Amino acid sequence: SEKQFRQLFENMAQGFALHEMIYDDNNNPIDYRFVLINKSFEKLTGIGASDYIGKTVKQMLPEIEQIWIDNYGKVAKTGKPLQFEHYTQEFNKYYNVTTYSPKKNFFATVFTDTTQDKLQSKQLLEAKQRAEESEEKHRFLFENTIQGVVYHDSKGKIILANKAAAEILGLSLDQLYEKTSLDPRWKSIHEDGSDYPGENHPVMKTLQTAKPIFNSVMGIFHPEKDNYSWININSIPKFKKNDKSPYQVVVTFEDVTKIKNASIELEKAKLIAEENEKAIEHSHDLMKYIIEHNRSAIAVHDKNFNYVYVSQRYLEDYNVKEKDIIGKHHYDIFPDLPQKWRTVHKKALSGEVSSAEDDPYYKDDGTIEWTRWECRPWYENDNTIGGFIVYTEVITERKNMELALQAAKEKAEESDR
Repeated sequence: SEKQFRQLFENMAQGFALHEMIYDDNNNPIDYRFVLINKSFEKLTGIGASDYIGKTVKQMLPEIEQIWIDNYGKVAKTGKPLQFEHYTQEFNKYYNVTTYSPKKNFFATVFTDTTQDKLQSKQLLEAKQRAEESEEKHRFLFENTIQGVVYHDSKGKIILANKAAAEILGLSLDQLYEKTSLDPRWKSIHEDGSDYPGENHPVMKTLQTAKPIFNSVMGIFHPEKDNYSWININSIPKFKKNDKSPYQVVVTFEDVTKIKNASIELEKAKLIAEENEKAIEHSHDLMKYIIEHNRSAIAVHDKNFNYVYVSQRYLEDYNVKEKDIIGKHHYDIFPDLPQKWRTVHKKALSGEVSSAEDDPYYKDDGTIEWTRWECRPWYENDNTIGGFIVYTEVITERKNMELALQAAKEKAEESDR
């Protein structure tokens, strides 16, 4: 009945509108008039029926594109229905529209608001695109990073690895698949060379404790190099929501073999340097011992005239009272040293060797000491002069005897005459 139709018309969820097509003199569609509108139309568009009924679309929506009038005109003329999705700029909404012609020159539109669905689809599409972009970035980094990256399942088996991991470990990706830390072919060792059991590897510890491990250094046997490589490992657990035990462990590692070998070489060099230092110290002590106990009077000075070594005989012959003169200036110990000796020292520092067999040394107290001596330079490793050495022998007693004999001889000869 008409009443039932009216109830259905007014309460249908879809928006409905009946339009009369308007043509120009050449029977081309140029506009259309709103004839009938239901409540859902008003609800979906926000426009009351009283504002539309009897008005044309150009009166109500002057910015409407001609293509819509042409499409509706074909439906009104031919009676062929049309279905499409339409965005209305005036309402900023998307509509799914079905249009048909109930009688010639009239067309009806039945539509639903698909804006929310459209926005959700758009958001889903954008989210999918972001996820794909993120996955692509992750895949790119995973494949091209110089760090080894390996995924283990909850049992410790390798389920995924990148190319860098295969290269660092010396295995193919197929060989790595389902391998565990318990495999004895790793031949893993600690930094001190001791065995590194598979159950103690970082990934296994992370599975046991559900805690990450960082910067664990391990030596693993590299089959291609037939030698050990050293890797620095980080082990990070992954959890499913509300789980306390990891379902995966991500292990990253880098080859630190060069750094490790450099550290070993540095340690070796350090030991050699310490041994050399001990050898130099021993050589110094030995030289000091030899000179100190030499039966001759010997003094070794640096180029600043400071004592480096001195023999006990030297101290005794020259009546040096100070117990330790090493490091002290020669002229502070002998302030009355004649100028001729100072000149000899300068000559030695210039590379000249000086010597004398019977040389008198006139002391401030008026006495004379007779010496036989030699002063010569000594050289550093780079062949530069490091100082001078003075070898002396006090021959005063012998000289006095010689002088006494000479005087006696002369006296005897005078007596004979």
